[in-house]
Amino acid sequence: MENNIEIKNLSKKISSKFSIKNVSFNVPKGSIVGLIGVNGSGKTTIINCLAGFISGLEGEIKILQSDNLDRDFELKNDIGIVFSDDSFYDFMKIADALKILKAVYKNFNEEIFNELCSKFNLNKKIKIGKFSKGEHSKFLLTVALSHGAKLLILDEITANLDPVSRDEVLEILQRFVEDENNSVLISSHITSDLDKVADYITFIHHGEIVLNDSKDNLLENYGILVVSEEEYKKIDKNDLLFIKNSNYNYSALVNNKKEIIKKYKDITVNECNIEDIMNYYTRGKKYDGIN
Repeated sequence: MENNIEIKNLSKKISSKFSIKNVSFNVPKGSIVGLIGVNGSGKTTIINCLAGFISGLEGEIKILQSDNLDRDFELKNDIGIVFSDDSFYDFMKIADALKILKAVYKNFNEEIFNELCSKFNLNKKIKIGKFSKGEHSKFLLTVALSHGAKLLILDEITANLDPVSRDEVLEILQRFVEDENNSVLISSHITSDLDKVADYITFIHHGEIVLNDSKDNLLENYGILVVSEEEYKKIDKNDLLFIKNSNYNYSALVNNKKEIIKKYKDITVNECNIEDIMNYYTRGKKYDGIN
């Protein structure tokens, strides 16, 4: 399988309190990879590394089979990077931005640009800085999709969109990867979006990758076991990844759902989604041998 992004053992001290450590994952051709994690976990830092905004990195980054992003102008034409807080176009109207985009990108497609502006109902009479946050995100995505990019790198692109607009954008991203050559890396804390469209999930926590697998594998293998206090005492705690308890019961994340169901025939293991997995990893507790 060919990859449009390859990251191997990426490390960087960002501040006295935060580093990314030995980060490794790929973005295969024809796929959408969801990069998840709580705020401050390292998602935007990874995207800044891919964009070339952070120097002094340890490890390897290859984008579209090249490790020469800083000096390869042709390569930059093939990548669309969207940061939700990008303010570069704010002082312009759409017509002003269009002139710049046509001059910068050799494969810029004005027809696609205008179609997307119309589809997203973007106002051409006001400055882009006057757009709502959702309209601003749609404009930035329009730019990324209008110059023949093979790879989209999107930082929280759906965060400011209403549910209808989010579905619209997700459908566009799915169509973008249909040719099996294009790819999308999308960071998001709206994990329900990734439940819908992601092929792979990369979960970063405290600057380290804690999960990296296909979404289908995660949803097939992970589950949530809910038991009473008495039932909990009888369970081998080595079977449990992370545990939460209340006054009435215990719940735990497991990553071998089918085996757990066979082993504990009288105990129910519920299906889970990506948000459940992330919540248990970040808020659950490891068994400490006491409870």
